Amino acid sequence: MSEENIFDKPKSDTEALSCRILKLTSDELYIDLKFMRVALSTLVFKEDERLVTLATDGEFLYYNSDKVIRLFEDNPKFLNRVYLHSVLHCLFSHLWIRGDRDAYLWGIACDIAVEHIIDSLDGESTKRVLSLTRRQIYREFEERQITISAA
Repeated sequence: MSEENIFDKPKSDTEALSCRILKLTSDELYIDLKFMRVALSTLVFKEDERLVTLATDGEFLYYNSDKVIRLFEDNPKFLNRVYLHSVLHCLFSHLWIRGDRDAYLWGIACDIAVEHIIDSLDGESTKRVLSLTRRQIYREFEERQITISAA
């Protein structure tokens, strides 16, 4: 995806900088996850000041410019994870296959499945130290031979 998008041109220096950061984030993820190139570059960036970080509807990757810039300065690996998190929700169709399941529980189940995948990747761009609780839960699922999925 190019830095400029004819549908949503950055309106300020802050917005332009945050778009450049998101493009850099996508590129960094691509270095570790070459098989994800198309998925990482499909969503169109669109500013939304109401957000804490990022969100998606499957077409747009909505972002808060100030928060993206601050997060990039403070913790770029977390920004990588949040970006990839949004992309994975789209790849697994989490936005569209909930059916009549409880929306709150479905959201939690989807987040657990996506975070497990990110935690299992070996790339430097998303690697982090896992909490003891997370390691124990993953180990328990592995011992019971449970496949982690939102469903």
